[in-house]
Amino acid sequence: EMANQVQKAEKEKVVKVREDKKRMTYQEKQEWASIEGDIEALENRIATIEEEMQANGSDFGKLATLQKELDEKNEELLEKYDRYEYLSDFDG
Repeated sequence: EMANQVQKAEKEKVVKVREDKKRMTYQEKQEWASIEGDIEALENRIATIEEEMQANGSDFGKLATLQKELDEKNEELLEKYDRYEYLSDFDG
């Protein structure tokens, strides 16, 4: 009998968590509203950096600077994709 009650409590906890997850916080709503624009801006910046790298193929100092920014932007972009996926699980 006791084991049964524990199981029931566990089940209710899982359902509760699932219900909570459906509602975005105010901050998440703000983030969701701008995330597609953020992703687009990062993708555009990355494309521009790659073009600049091709244009400056022999300027190693400039290439190093561009490469550093490229790495940073790619990392930011991956984080945004993760957030996008996370936020898109909510019901608006």
